Formats: sequence, structure tokens, C-alpha cells
Amino acid sequence: MTDTSWQTGSLPPPNASASPSRHGHHLFYGWWVVLTAAVAVFWGIPITVYSFSVFLKPVAGELLFRP
Repeated sequence: MTDTSWQTGSLPPPNASASPSRHGHHLFYGWWVVLTAAVAVFWGIPITVYSFSVFLKPVAGELLFRP
């Protein structure tokens, strides 16, 4: 009878290498998502808040001062 416990997830596959990737280091995919979200929050809100004044005068001129 063959051992199939690796198929249920309790053990790694029989020929699994010791390192998780070819390069010898591995960063969990979820940390890339966290890093991307942190950068988006860090740069997204200030850009939105501080660039509003750049567009306010042209938009107000188009909407309010029609002859």
C-alpha cells in the first residue's frame, strides 16, 4: 500500500526541494499585496488632497462663469 498522506496536505510531496523557490529565498505573496496597498495609501491620499486645488479653478471657471 502506498503512502498518500502528502496528497492531503499533511506532508510535502516526496520529491519536494528544501528551498521553496529556485533562487533560495521566497517572500510570501500576501506581503507583496500588503506592500502595494501601503504604498497606494501612502501616495494616493496626499496626491488626491493636494492636487485638488490645481483643478479647482479651471473646473469652477467652466461651471460657474458661463456668459
